[in-house]
Amino acid sequence: MIQKVNKLASYATYRQLYNDGKKDTYFIISKFIEHIILDQNLNKFDLKMISSKLNENFGFLIPSYVVQSALNRIDYIEKKDNSYRINSNKDMNRKSEITSELEVSSQNSEILTKKLMKYIQQINRDIQIDKDKLIREFSSFLLDDSLSGEYSSIISSFIIDNETDKDFVNIINQIKEGAVLFSGLNYTSDISKLAWQNDIILYVETEILFHLAGYNGTFFKTLASDMFQLINEMNQKSKRRVVTVKYFEEVHDDIEKFFGTAEEIVKGHKHVDIGNVAMEDIIEDCKTTSDVIMKRAKFNKLLKDYSISQASSENYYSKEFHEFNIESKDIIEKYDLSTDNKEKYLKHLNYTSILRGRDRVDPNNLNMKDSKHIVVTEVGKILQMSKYFNEKSDSISIPLAINMYILTNRLWFDLNKGFGSEQLPSTFNALEKSRLVLSNILTQRVSEDFDKVKESFDNGELSEDDLNENIILLRQKIKRPEEIHKELLDDIDKILTPDKLVIYKSDKEELKKKVKELEQDKHSREQDKRKEMEARKYAEKEVENSKKEITRISNERIEQIQRSINDIETRKDNADKKVKGRIKFIRGLTTIVLILIVLLFIYLGNKWNFDILTYIITIFPLIGIIITIYTGQKFESLNRPITGSEIVAIINSLPTKKSPGPDGFTAEYNINLEELEELKKDLIDTN
Repeated sequence: MIQKVNKLASYATYRQLYNDGKKDTYFIISKFIEHIILDQNLNKFDLKMISSKLNENFGFLIPSYVVQSALNRIDYIEKKDNSYRINSNKDMNRKSEITSELEVSSQNSEILTKKLMKYIQQINRDIQIDKDKLIREFSSFLLDDSLSGEYSSIISSFIIDNETDKDFVNIINQIKEGAVLFSGLNYTSDISKLAWQNDIILYVETEILFHLAGYNGTFFKTLASDMFQLINEMNQKSKRRVVTVKYFEEVHDDIEKFFGTAEEIVKGHKHVDIGNVAMEDIIEDCKTTSDVIMKRAKFNKLLKDYSISQASSENYYSKEFHEFNIESKDIIEKYDLSTDNKEKYLKHLNYTSILRGRDRVDPNNLNMKDSKHIVVTEVGKILQMSKYFNEKSDSISIPLAINMYILTNRLWFDLNKGFGSEQLPSTFNALEKSRLVLSNILTQRVSEDFDKVKESFDNGELSEDDLNENIILLRQKIKRPEEIHKELLDDIDKILTPDKLVIYKSDKEELKKKVKELEQDKHSREQDKRKEMEARKYAEKEVENSKKEITRISNERIEQIQRSINDIETRKDNADKKVKGRIKFIRGLTTIVLILIVLLFIYLGNKWNFDILTYIITIFPLIGIIITIYTGQKFESLNRPITGSEIVAIINSLPTKKSPGPDGFTAEYNINLEELEELKKDLIDTN
């Protein structure tokens, strides 16, 4: 028990070190080793001893080459032969760098376990609790990707009950993230080469594709989308398509059959099987078979967009591949595969085994990314069989199948995405995992209850009406992961508590009452939904009409403003021309007058005998003025564009009490330049 608590603390500490910027895995492991050396005052040790103590103290099962590389990061350790010694100059009377972090993490893990036990006492379930086993399962729940266990429902309910406690959620997610990091360490043979080098084909099962399409709810859609996004990123990082996604022929047949059944349901020839969330989603808005066909076309386009295709046909049972065949009657009987077309699950594992054998995958290689072929599924039976073959066969070192959790986590690790971000995949969230577990348990329990009801019907204990009414009630108990929250825990607990089937024929009146309430509730929800849709359509129409009216008004306003601007600018241009003309006239007239004055002065000078000095003093300035007028030295501004203020000043100087002349001059130049600027600004704003 203590070891498991320490393991929780160890993973939380591992994650914290990583998130603090110490992303070198060897460096992080070296800090844990250093803690052992200082805490236990070790002066001499070998590789085996340190590996053993890492497992004993922190629950870390680390490959020897990693431990060796981590030891090389500690500068005061000297290696001689096959053993290690501490440099005599090193002060050993100190605490390690991670001591305080480990203490905090240990306290947090202890708080979690105490809180769990208190929760169990509060719910007061009439079941016997093995405390040690509960703690082990709680640790496993946070640390690995399995979804099953004797106390899975209790643990999941406990986590969801604390979903509003931010500190609690933060602690369990830190532990979860640390576990992801550490699992990445254990499956990666070379930490320095995380980008995938070898081609690998992922064979997805039907439910994965339905998750991606959103048929099983937003929760599973998010999980699948996260996984496929990381697949795309890995291909980009590897600079080629190293990860290809395909599906076997049986999956194609399943999809064809599924949509065919949907058409029959829409026609009214069949009913939706209880717990078939995907089917309910597909037929929800379908009124005709054409609607189903359109959804099928949309689904096909989705697969194409994600580059998901059917695997090419292979002769999997040819003589040359016989040694890789893992199918047997014993396996079929062991996992009850003879009914409901479940043999296909074994077939897909068998196909994968054969393909690996054909491509000569090294059985001693433990790296998933080097397996070349692997099944991705959420089907529990497939994962169970994969685990069985992995444990029993010497030739199968890498599991033949994994779930989305494992694949997503490993892609995230190999892409070196880091932690502590709000953009982490849902697979890292223990709260989301709890919702999934409870949803799966609910669906399983409802299926079991349905089997009992069906058996009662077959035995004549229930009428067909009773059967249909029971089915309605049972369907109400099924919850998608995203629908499970703290407020529903009491109702879920009642469903999950071991008990006899509540619904019998003797409860008919009560049953009818419940069914009626459910139908009324459903009808009310449907009405609300229709009203909401109608209101939304009306609002959208009103918005569209408003947009059109605004556009019309805006266009009219723009045209009006533009006309005003054009009018003012036209009058301004005309004013520019006529003012310039007046200025030229005045300049010419001034020049003539000055010339006449000069000539007059010369005439008078000759008549009255002016001396040369008088000529210079009088005539030269006049000549200078004339030169200046024509060279622009003083009136050079006459050649620049005339400003609006100048025009206005000249216009304002014109007679205002006189009637306009033949050219309408005075009226034409009634120009307000401030109005012009305002109009231009208004035009920009309107556009």
